[in-house]
Amino acid sequence: MKFLIILNLLLMAALGVMAQSKAEFPVIVDKTVKANFAFSEKWAYPWHVIKQAGGKFENTLGNNISKADTAHLYFTANCKTNVQGGYKLKYCFAAKNKTGIRLNFADGLPAYANEYHVYIQSNKYYFEPELVYPDVVAGQKTTYRVVKSKLILNQQDYDTAKVLSGYIDTEFTETITGPTKTHFTHTYYFRGYFKTKIKS
Repeated sequence: MKFLIILNLLLMAALGVMAQSKAEFPVIVDKTVKANFAFSEKWAYPWHVIKQAGGKFENTLGNNISKADTAHLYFTANCKTNVQGGYKLKYCFAAKNKTGIRLNFADGLPAYANEYHVYIQSNKYYFEPELVYPDVVAGQKTTYRVVKSKLILNQQDYDTAKVLSGYIDTEFTETITGPTKTHFTHTYYFRGYFKTKIKS
């Protein structure tokens, strides 16, 4: 048993497991806050699919074209961040379980594999970034701390709503500790509007 615990700790140290202090913030409800674009009017194909000038589709992963490849993926978010030089995110996914609602913001493949999670429970929430970098340094540890955050929802009864919309504005720090105990801290933001269906 001790061997497994030690092995697990060594693996965590080698991979630089991400940790974060889960600061909770109150959920704000404001029906007047509206998303600043019409989601249903903007869409894209999956990141790995290209539509050629003649109308033919190509799957850049080398697979055959499927129905999912040609489906219109309607944007459910209009967010931006300054992580990795800055980029926009156009997708938010919401799921509900026994403990609350989870929002997952993701976009930017193949360049950006980062995701940003929001966990809502009992009129409070916490924000958790999941940043993925191409190079992993053995013995490096990364921690995150939310400096400030605001989540505004348009739905008064968001626990029973079928669609969730609103605005999020979060600032967080990323501290990287190297094998030689050197520290590097970066300050990032994640903010924007979202409107998405809630899956149970």
